[in-house]
Amino acid sequence: MAGGRSRRMGQDKAWIELEGRPIVASVIEVLREVADEVFIVANDPRFAGLGLRVVPDRFPEGGALGGIATGVGAAAHDRVLIAACDMPFLRADLWRVLIAQSEGADAVVPKVGGEYETLHALYTKACLGPMERALASGRMRVISFFPEVRVREVAEADLRAVDPELRSLTNVNTPEELAAAMLGRPSGRSAALAAGIGGAAERVLSRVSALSPEAWRRRPATDGWTVGFETWHVARGLERQRGWIERAVRGEAPFPFDWDATHALNAETSARYGDPAQGDTVALLGREMDLTIALVASLGDADLERECLDTDGKRVSVRVVAGRVMVRHITGHLEAIEKALAGA
Repeated sequence: MAGGRSRRMGQDKAWIELEGRPIVASVIEVLREVADEVFIVANDPRFAGLGLRVVPDRFPEGGALGGIATGVGAAAHDRVLIAACDMPFLRADLWRVLIAQSEGADAVVPKVGGEYETLHALYTKACLGPMERALASGRMRVISFFPEVRVREVAEADLRAVDPELRSLTNVNTPEELAAAMLGRPSGRSAALAAGIGGAAERVLSRVSALSPEAWRRRPATDGWTVGFETWHVARGLERQRGWIERAVRGEAPFPFDWDATHALNAETSARYGDPAQGDTVALLGREMDLTIALVASLGDADLERECLDTDGKRVSVRVVAGRVMVRHITGHLEAIEKALAGA
């Protein structure tokens, strides 16, 4: 499919060159390995120069769902593989995983981090009617017709068995994502998240590194934690939260977060480690900060959207854990430290 308007990229994504040829040419080459017929859904006459049948989008205001419906309707065969034109790292063996799981299904769709990868999926002719009804009623989300058909979700573990880093599902929507793809590294989103965590942790380090022993043991209130334990808790919290992310990246179920268990753990650790040694604790925070920054900076876009945490049935992605939970954890303890040092 090549019907997108590439607003965020600023130029037509399909014709951007990677390794000396347009992305769309790479997409076509891979699909030819697994499909009897390859054609392009597009309203741009330039695509005719690729030597394939070009099918005009029947639903030009229908977004991605309109393009998918057009492709399914125009295909000569019952099973139709749909790929976006901006996915430069497609793999034939991953498409074969979808095809192998298509028996008895109307749609076969990868699911990563709780989200469907609808533009790297297999649809059958049975989906066409439900798609058209969804479009006619103004329901533009691709998944809006799923309740009317038999959807088979392809498990993340099955995908990673073939493509461990899930590069096949990478698309390029912005110049930053394009640059990341060209360098073979994660996009700028993971780097920005890592920088946010690092900046918050550095503020704690700079505040506590040179404190006097008296200040290190100061408390914001009689029953409060010492500055030293607040610092220790920042470090151990990062270690624990990093474990949640590592668990998600391995494809495991989201970590079941429980507030009561967390409060009990805090009470236990406070009793055991409430007066930690200053030098060791500062060094510990530095190590945990570096390990956390390195992990988050290495994440790909698909990793960022993985389900990471389960809180009373609410799923939280890696992106939210790295961008909010970790930063709030650090800044919350920093506020307590500042309060204690102010003599409150």
